[in-house]
Amino acid sequence: MIIQFTPHRFLPAAALACAGAATALGQSYTITELGTLYGPATAQAVNNSGVAVGTSTDPTAHFRAVRWDGGLTSLGGLPGLPESAATALDNAGRIFAVGYSFNQIGGSAFAWDSGFITPLGAFEPRGCNDAGAVVGSTYTATSGLWFERACVYSAGTLTVLATLGGSAAEAYDIDAAGRIVGSSFTLANTTPHACLWIGGAPRDLGGLGGARAQAFAINDDGFIAGCAELPAGAAHGVLYRIDAAGNVLSRTDLGTLRTGASSFATGVNAAGEVVGISDGRAFLWTDGALTDLNTLIDPAGGWRLDVAAAISDAGAIVGWGFHDGLPRAFIMTPGVPCPADLNGDGIVDFADYLEFLNFYDAQDLRVDFNHDGIVDFADYLEFLNLYDAGC
Repeated sequence: MIIQFTPHRFLPAAALACAGAATALGQSYTITELGTLYGPATAQAVNNSGVAVGTSTDPTAHFRAVRWDGGLTSLGGLPGLPESAATALDNAGRIFAVGYSFNQIGGSAFAWDSGFITPLGAFEPRGCNDAGAVVGSTYTATSGLWFERACVYSAGTLTVLATLGGSAAEAYDIDAAGRIVGSSFTLANTTPHACLWIGGAPRDLGGLGGARAQAFAINDDGFIAGCAELPAGAAHGVLYRIDAAGNVLSRTDLGTLRTGASSFATGVNAAGEVVGISDGRAFLWTDGALTDLNTLIDPAGGWRLDVAAAISDAGAIVGWGFHDGLPRAFIMTPGVPCPADLNGDGIVDFADYLEFLNFYDAQDLRVDFNHDGIVDFADYLEFLNLYDAGC
């Protein structure tokens, strides 16, 4: 196993600046427990329709691949393999989940579509695209030794991908163009490097100056989320931006929630919003700011959000943590952005009050809060209500 600090793998144990002013995040979220067959549950992926897949234990204490779509569905598994885990799904109108059935000696991948299960072969799936290509890892023997290798399943064929020169590699995600991301050892076989495969050929994505780097998610807009070590050895979440040819345009250090902590970026959407884990807490990175997801929900709701695994283009976030002390999966869905956050920085504060005054003096309809076509004192009162309430 080459991934040594990845949070994205299946985890069965479940990780006014003046008096009287209100401060609140401009974006509100609703959190929903996704339910469980019996015990612990984790949500691993979500599509743009808000359908999520993951894993839950059942009453017999076995792990089962599950789907959440307004309700909980057990996806079953393959004959003779008592446990399963769903790790990915596509954005097509059909519900198509990819999971991994396993027992103590191994297992096989399968696809689930509208209640029908299709075996895919002996590999562990991690990601898929809307064309039905599935990526993950399998094992191959070299000189009598077994090594984990990145692979892609497409049109009935499982293909083992080349490495960056080393003995082992893993694949985690694939975009619509067939570009695959993961990690691979180089010829020295000492540390994994973040890897991008285009047409089956591997490319080293580089990192943040340290030895290790890994890539966990890619989208069609050229964003890649992962983690990389700094020169001193700490692991930080990283956001890569690549062009159509796969050239790296930028590498952004996402930072951490606490000085001295680590972070890992596990998902990214079309807007470049990133989710992951830092300091044992789920995070959202957007517009250059890293935010603990626990601060975006009502603290009286009984949640502790440990892992954010994926984010959809619509901004829905799935992951897992503890709800009323029990290990449970969640989905967070964004509400309507706060209209009082006039400067769009996610905070309702005195800067927005000053912005309102500028718009008011200019009779700018952006502050026509009562939508009557004019900017007047009634809009000022409406703004103050929103401001005091923090939206």
